[in-house]
Amino acid sequence: MVRLPIPAGPSIVAVVAHGVLQCRTLTRAGIRELRQNASALIRRVIAGETIEVTERGRPVARIVPLQGRNVIDQMVAEGRASPVRGDLLDLKPIPPLAGRRRLSDALADLRADER
Repeated sequence: MVRLPIPAGPSIVAVVAHGVLQCRTLTRAGIRELRQNASALIRRVIAGETIEVTERGRPVARIVPLQGRNVIDQMVAEGRASPVRGDLLDLKPIPPLAGRRRLSDALADLRADER
């Protein structure tokens, strides 16, 4: 495996979320720098920058601005979840499988045996 050096300093990162292209600056900071300058780095995140935390030059974490999104919206933006489709109340109950015993009947039998 060939490892290429990671350039130091800020770079530009393009993020596509909900069909909108956002360009943010990405700053790399080592663990030691993070410990020594945590408040300053957090102020930069609040201002909209993304901080990539490195350990021995390898990226290990990112500190990103929240931008007022909840956890689900954040996961959708990162591609880790799918956006909502339809209404949950429109779903019909799943029909029981033919030849299979219903779970509620099995539980009722187990509870009857305990008495």
